[in-house]
Amino acid sequence: MLRIFGPHGLPVSQSRHLNGGFTGHLQHCCFLFLDEAFWAGDVQAEGRLKNLITEATITIEPKYFTPFQVANLLHILMSSNNDWVVPAGPHARRYAVFKVSAEHMNDFAYFAALHAELDNGGVEAMLYDLLNLDLGDWHPRQIYQTAALMEQKAHSLRGLDAWIESMLQRRFAAVCVQQLPQPLLDRKSNRTSEAIRPLHQQKLSSAQTQETLPRRTIR
Repeated sequence: MLRIFGPHGLPVSQSRHLNGGFTGHLQHCCFLFLDEAFWAGDVQAEGRLKNLITEATITIEPKYFTPFQVANLLHILMSSNNDWVVPAGPHARRYAVFKVSAEHMNDFAYFAALHAELDNGGVEAMLYDLLNLDLGDWHPRQIYQTAALMEQKAHSLRGLDAWIESMLQRRFAAVCVQQLPQPLLDRKSNRTSEAIRPLHQQKLSSAQTQETLPRRTIR
């Protein structure tokens, strides 16, 4: 894609080029490739990334110049080897997440053939195919709920949600949920409370309760 966009494609591998103070390099950029340039736990960078993805305009601040607004023409592709790549909340709508297959890892013949095709008209052919692809009634806001996106949502849990998830993984949910306030259990938007409700409804025997009940009461 960088070869297709030419001077309007920009690879970035440092976070300061994404959320730093000077952004002149984004003024004429249409395709931004973030290669290990983003840490999902950076709250400041999270807001900046969301702004770049969805806002109609972005602020450009070249060095020694007054900031100004331009139309947002960015299309962003990210790649990472980290388990946690994007800060995806329960209702994330900005990220289409896919896990790359390891089938051709260290397959030098496969990649040699791939690069040979790219160097001999493959880039031009790919552009032609993309321009003539029939998208039907697909809309950019139609986000695919892939298994990889679900993993990112799990990694992005914070606070009480993260604690409940931890208890679920450690099989303490049945006891812990009994001591949570009812309003929390009724929150339809909380996927963790929906996931643990069946455990809450289960009746524990006295032996099971004594075996799993923590010493401290959770308030």
